[in-house]
Amino acid sequence: VWEKLIFVASVGGVGAVTRAPVGVLRSVPETRALLVATMHEIQRVAEARGVRVAHEAATDAMRFVDSLPDAGTSSLQRDIAEGRRSELDAWTGAVVRFGAAAKVETPVNDHLYASLLPLERRARGELQF
Repeated sequence: VWEKLIFVASVGGVGAVTRAPVGVLRSVPETRALLVATMHEIQRVAEARGVRVAHEAATDAMRFVDSLPDAGTSSLQRDIAEGRRSELDAWTGAVVRFGAAAKVETPVNDHLYASLLPLERRARGELQF
């Protein structure tokens, strides 16, 4: 489950913030680095919680990202872009919460979560703008 989270939360969060398809995320050095940093944070959180994650989990996830169609987007990204409720709390929010509980810093995931939270709350009817 955590190895899947490494992929989905990273591509979903970075894709939603940038509004760019996976082909762009992986080809722009800055967004590629953001994906990798997000993945490594999630892996550190899993390990701090005692979850065994393959040492190459982030590398394998990036290899999978590199195999996806250029125009691909994640469900979280599409939901946020279209003003619908998303998996933000279950994916990136969980990383942030579990990281805090395990005393693992998650600055990239914190930023993604904080950046997307107003849009998620608007989709849930908790904010209007």
